Amino acid sequence: MLRVKQGIVLSVVAIFAAVLKKDQIVSITANKTVNKSGAGSIAFGRVLVPAKAAGEEGTIEVFYREYHDIKTTTNIAANDFFKMAAPDGTTGENTIAKWVSGTDAEELKAGICFNGASANGTASVFFR
Repeated sequence: MLRVKQGIVLSVVAIFAAVLKKDQIVSITANKTVNKSGAGSIAFGRVLVPAKAAGEEGTIEVFYREYHDIKTTTNIAANDFFKMAAPDGTTGENTIAKWVSGTDAEELKAGICFNGASANGTASVFFR
């Protein structure tokens, strides 16, 4: 479920891998799942409404600007960065592909994947 708070802050319901406190910084750890950020992790957002137990849902204020469900051209996993890919040749829909560190230019990094998908599937992503 996607929520917009005061037209400025984007929040999302996520599964919590552990019990976390309000305002803790979190990272994506699996499809639609978050846990406390640590060394080397990608900060995704902060806890707005904590889950009461591990494996339950809570609400995260995300550090990204827009949420979209979008078609993929490559396999993409939760917490992978993505780049825009060529539009679908049949429908003209926008598509994305996994952004590859050391291969793709940093400025091509469009956002982060929240719910992964296989090639030609539909992923849930957040744009920077």
